Amino acid sequence: MIGIELLPEAGGARQYCEKLMGLGVLCKDTHGHTIRVAPPLVINRQEIDWALERFETLLSAKQRVPAAGGMIGTAATICW
Repeated sequence: MIGIELLPEAGGARQYCEKLMGLGVLCKDTHGHTIRVAPPLVINRQEIDWALERFETLLSAKQRVPAAGGMIGTAATICW
């Protein structure tokens, strides 16, 4: 299972999950600010790249938000 934790400024995870569903990626929001992804047990490199392209499309479309210390960062941190 993979978790993508969103910064509070990004808003809730549900809106991201719904948009990802529209892009063909099924995931679940959990704890309000985390996107939970459970890829299949058998997956190949092309399928991983396909899914990551959808995440990149969605997350890069969102405005980048200031992180702690005034640095500009993305709205998410990926947790393995």
